[in-house]
Amino acid sequence: MAGAILFVLKFGALLARYVVGRIVYNIIYNLFISPLKAFPGPLLYRISSLPLDIISIKGVAHHKLRELHDKYGPIVRIRPYELSYITSAPWKDVYGFRPGHEEFFKAERLICPGQVLGILDAPRDDHRRYRRLLAHAFSAQGLRPVNVVDWLSWVTADIIGDLTFGEPFGSLDTAMEHEWTGFAANILKPATVILILKSWGVLDALWLLIPKSAMKAGEDHKKWIAERVQRRVNLGKERGDFLDYVLKRGLVVDSATAGGQKQQPVGDEKGIRLEELNENAYQLVLGGSETTATVLSGTIFYLLRKPDILRHVTAEVRTKFPDSTDITIDSLTPSSAPYLDAVLQEGLRLYHPTPLYGARLVPAEGDIVDGVFLPEGTKISLRLYVAFTSSVNFARPREFVPERWLAVGDDHNEEQTGGKGRENKRCGEFAHDNPDGVFQPFSAGPRNCIGMNLANAEMRLIMASLLWHFDLGKPRDMGKEEAERWEEWVERQKVWFLWHKGPLMMDVKTRGDRL
Repeated sequence: MAGAILFVLKFGALLARYVVGRIVYNIIYNLFISPLKAFPGPLLYRISSLPLDIISIKGVAHHKLRELHDKYGPIVRIRPYELSYITSAPWKDVYGFRPGHEEFFKAERLICPGQVLGILDAPRDDHRRYRRLLAHAFSAQGLRPVNVVDWLSWVTADIIGDLTFGEPFGSLDTAMEHEWTGFAANILKPATVILILKSWGVLDALWLLIPKSAMKAGEDHKKWIAERVQRRVNLGKERGDFLDYVLKRGLVVDSATAGGQKQQPVGDEKGIRLEELNENAYQLVLGGSETTATVLSGTIFYLLRKPDILRHVTAEVRTKFPDSTDITIDSLTPSSAPYLDAVLQEGLRLYHPTPLYGARLVPAEGDIVDGVFLPEGTKISLRLYVAFTSSVNFARPREFVPERWLAVGDDHNEEQTGGKGRENKRCGEFAHDNPDGVFQPFSAGPRNCIGMNLANAEMRLIMASLLWHFDLGKPRDMGKEEAERWEEWVERQKVWFLWHKGPLMMDVKTRGDRL
């Protein structure tokens, strides 16, 4: 017995020495030897990933990272192996088209065992195949308080459901959140925790700890999507939705009848298996509903805080479109409603739906980012919320000023729209905004947002229709504390991939009634 106790004590002492030695070695390496040692950042962040992991789990990383960039500059070392940028360089060097270079793969992917990979996570060749098949659908061709967040979530969910499955979720008809969209929103915080645990190397063990009820809920939702996709495939006829092109050309491949082939050539295209179609439908609905609703919610919040801007954009919509039937996807363009477009751009800048975006990993043998060679495995992140609200990139960076997107010459304060590139000559104080095109709300390169055209059209259409039909205003009859909380609607929000939005109340009247 005494020998066993002595052995345990000796083993414990050796283990403690090893752990302490490892910690000391990591500290020395990260501070004085690492290839990233020259990049600035807080001491604790440079020696350990724990500080960033903790604030990420708390949902306040977007606030802390903005403070760090304000203090340390445009490039900050936020983990021993991760650099955060707020300049435009990563758009070209990391996310862009780079012939002859290996791709910077996504660093934050949560893939379940046996999961089919959709367009967001697929390897390069599969991503190209998915994009070819799906890209065709995204081409550019009485007073009462209302919780605008709910209504915008319902309308965008119904639209994306109809375009994906050939049938809406029915949220607008029932004035209730559909269980699918609710499930999608509720998994974001747990997913953040799981990704952090994955970075610690304990993910395999974690799968065993997930409650069976949670696993069943996920399986039920996958089954629900598969049923909707199969129903749409069986329908067959053209509906003007995402699957028209794939179905019309017979590009859906049944794995069982295709001999288990992963890909089946069809002319100059490659087919898509039904299970791949299911996974892509899941990702399209998640990416195409909540993100759009988020931007619209944030934009309306800022408009309600700025009555002059709200009156300005409302007047533009009602003047340029005398009848509500004049408001169509084709008629609503940046040139036909420039101030509306500027308002939406400013909403995207201040309240981007993915404020912390997705990090990338430097590929094998390393590569050059912003003129500096970085070793393989370095994590590169471009934090959109921080970049878009930094004084390095924008004048009056945290103010809602649509005029920054307008260029000299238009009748809106003698300015006109800057267009897609937004590089036209702007008025004085905003002349140096958006240096080198850092504002890329739909990402850049071969994996930029496939739904960019749809999202822009959807946001213009919903916002214009809302402003045409209704007079909007901040809620009246709020107590002091309630009014203060309303004003801090954005600042109080946590971030787990997307903003964790609370209710946003506003007063709504049918057009013409005085607020």
